[in-house]
Amino acid sequence: MAPDSNQTASNSPIDDALMAQIRDRFFHVESDPISGPRIFLESGGGSLLLKAAIERSAEIAAYPDSPSRRNATAGHIAKMMKQATRHLHLFFGAEGGQILYGATGTEILFRWARTGLENAAQGSVLSSSLEHSASHDAAFCWAKAFGHEHVDIPLNADTGVVTPQDYADAIRPDTRLATVIHTSHVTGKRVDLGGISAAIRAVAPDCLIICDGIQHAPHGPIFAERDGVDAYVFAPYKAFARRGGAFGWMSERLATMPHNDQMVGKPANNWTLGSPDPSLYAAASAVHEYLCWLGAHFTDSQDERDRIVAAMDAATAHEGSLIDRLINGSGDLAGLAAYNSVTLIGDPELAAREGAVCFAVNGRKSTEIIDAFDARGIRIHHRGSDAASSSRFVLNAVHLDDCVRVSFCHYTTHAEIEAVLKALPEVIGEG
Repeated sequence: MAPDSNQTASNSPIDDALMAQIRDRFFHVESDPISGPRIFLESGGGSLLLKAAIERSAEIAAYPDSPSRRNATAGHIAKMMKQATRHLHLFFGAEGGQILYGATGTEILFRWARTGLENAAQGSVLSSSLEHSASHDAAFCWAKAFGHEHVDIPLNADTGVVTPQDYADAIRPDTRLATVIHTSHVTGKRVDLGGISAAIRAVAPDCLIICDGIQHAPHGPIFAERDGVDAYVFAPYKAFARRGGAFGWMSERLATMPHNDQMVGKPANNWTLGSPDPSLYAAASAVHEYLCWLGAHFTDSQDERDRIVAAMDAATAHEGSLIDRLINGSGDLAGLAAYNSVTLIGDPELAAREGAVCFAVNGRKSTEIIDAFDARGIRIHHRGSDAASSSRFVLNAVHLDDCVRVSFCHYTTHAEIEAVLKALPEVIGEG
């Protein structure tokens, strides 16, 4: 059941009036179309979706015309896709390079890793145990296929993050490719991406740096060029748009590398296979317009990039206040850190946390916990460490078989987090 109040805390930049406007722009905020009223705290599995993104996408998807044809509708679609590409460059924080469309973020990461390693002399490949399997497996599988040594940087189980120094300790002059996750989908910790890139480049300046930004994208601004990476990917379904595709940004250096999955006769820097879905580009522009609208509440700048950054900075700050409440409690409500039976993944420090908090309950399966919350109208999720799980590297590093994940975005209210805290003693049996 949705909480009675959307009251926000004084340490959030998003006040009640703006929160009401934000929530009005999304579908299914307080009620699931199948199961009915619920609190949605499973944004890590896919965010709430903007009405404008879905409606704009459906409009374009209904057109039978290809943007490559010679008619007015085709020209309209082509113009829209060009505009959306500009919007995506602004979202990535990248003036140069190019945008790549793919079926999924994982597919794009695998294509990038393969291209980098099939063109490289023998050497090492770096990943970390903080990563989602999308980037970690891409690096591992292609390193194995092309005879490179794969080096796994261990996660600090106490902090729940990896640092520039961790990469500096593992980098070698012959390191050919490094994968980095910007924010963990399990620990909820954001890495110092610019610092990691600088540490890598100081020893191996030509190393290809590929960033998985799928978890970070809805929670804070992206500065792909400034942070010195060669490639950055996100998935629109986690960033307010919809499922059915992904977008990546890649530097000209990566874009012009020889790559085998290319149509004959196309330019050397062409990575497009077949026809991208124009409707996902339409959804991307709708997200862009929303972020510009939101950012205008926090900056007087008329520059679209400034507004995007302001919007995402506000999202980060608001989510920080949610995380504080969830971990440390609110008023008479105890937070996760107060319970003896709760193991919090990552230290309780709030710095660099965004979008998700994960925990385990001693002696209880996480599936039991989420079912108990679901029975109380609160939608959360669990993560497991089985061989096929995308969370196995992190959970193995922190010595847990599974965990409960509470994940949210800037549209989440403090009242919704308080609903979790109110239910928690009964759910975990520690009143």
